[in-house]
Amino acid sequence: MNSIQEVIKITSEDKVLLRTNIGFDAFIWELLLPLKIGATLVLPARNNDLDTAHIENSIAEYGVTVLQLTPTLLRIYVHERDARSLNKL
Repeated sequence: MNSIQEVIKITSEDKVLLRTNIGFDAFIWELLLPLKIGATLVLPARNNDLDTAHIENSIAEYGVTVLQLTPTLLRIYVHERDARSLNKL
């Protein structure tokens, strides 16, 4: 967990949007690392894996500063949404 923290650089000031499915191994560190650091963990109201509007709204509404997206979802997001919403991340 410490080695991931060194790479990702999450701090207690961050707000992390947890959107990884529990079936993926990355879910564990995406859940536990923010809690270990004292960051805020933002939980989506529902499972909207490919709903870019929901992701964009969560970033704005909760002040999300850390977001993990797959390369495919990032391409979809940039195509469908205003990529400037990612500037705060």
